[in-house]
Amino acid sequence: MLRPRKKYSIYDLQKLKGKRCLTHIHVKSPEEAAAAEEAGVDLMSCSFDSLEAQARFPQIVEAAPESFISCATPHGLASSDEAIRIAFNAMELGASSVYCSCSLKIIENMANERIPVVGHIGLVPRHVTWTNYRAIGKTSDEARCLYNQMKELEDAGAYAAEIEVVPHQLARFLSEKTKMILMSLGSGTGCDTQFLFSCDILGDYEERLPRHAKAYRDFQSERKRLQKERVDAFQEYINDVNSGVFLSGGLDSSIIVSIMRSLTDKKINTFNISFDESEFSESKYARIIADKFKTDHKEIILSPKILLENISEALDDSRPRPLTSFPEREQVIINNLIRKSVISKVLYNGSVMVLPNVL
Repeated sequence: MLRPRKKYSIYDLQKLKGKRCLTHIHVKSPEEAAAAEEAGVDLMSCSFDSLEAQARFPQIVEAAPESFISCATPHGLASSDEAIRIAFNAMELGASSVYCSCSLKIIENMANERIPVVGHIGLVPRHVTWTNYRAIGKTSDEARCLYNQMKELEDAGAYAAEIEVVPHQLARFLSEKTKMILMSLGSGTGCDTQFLFSCDILGDYEERLPRHAKAYRDFQSERKRLQKERVDAFQEYINDVNSGVFLSGGLDSSIIVSIMRSLTDKKINTFNISFDESEFSESKYARIIADKFKTDHKEIILSPKILLENISEALDDSRPRPLTSFPEREQVIINNLIRKSVISKVLYNGSVMVLPNVL
């Protein structure tokens, strides 16, 4: 029996027990849920143990409307009432069942409310202080304990149980001895579902990949590549904003604009200082170059009034400045005009690069 067009029911899963191993992925986002459904994954699970996860869950359901999705409730629930409330909330939002790693009493009370509950046997990561990270069930005593725990879950009313990092032969044996759906997480292929986390399948995992998992892609490297692309794109944007050319219309600055245009098809800022007196202004030549190379061109008119407004600061300014072809006091006036008129931080002219925002 292949996956039905509609989502599985608990009844469907029970009928499939022992007939084939179902695929089962824990997803973290609507995008992963949509991809899993499109790929034909049988079952999904997702977190429901935080406000963020609970807010995201309706989006996951919407992204995979034809999928059986089990929600993982918070660890350490204080009471049956709290567990039941959270479980009903999840199911109202579209969950097909809920996972609970709490006590048998809480699981039994949830099952009595007809809530489809998934329990847990084997390695429990939150309880590793009692076991360390290792396979559970290698000794006869541990194997007997696992069998008893499985039967207790079954008697409590759980319809399924995750069985984590249990020796494969033992996991197969246990699956054959229970009517529950056993969901193998690192316990071999002899159970009813093969359960993996999406981050392991996609290679989206900064820590060491678990031994039982297999990475089919390398999303972690892809994320790093995309992050570098983000940084590069933002840097290019900053460079576009912060760089410009002081375009006098003469040969040197015109050559700089030509070189910059040959290196990029993005915006180039150019600026020109002109005068009211046409016989002293070269702005028309600057406009010719700006039009030819399609720059974002600004003209700053240096009038007697502007000169008077800035001359006192120029005379008082004693800060060190880089080497420039402009006389020092004239440079301060030009820097002030550029700083007030444009947002470029790096400005090139025909002789040298100047930094108007730090002068």
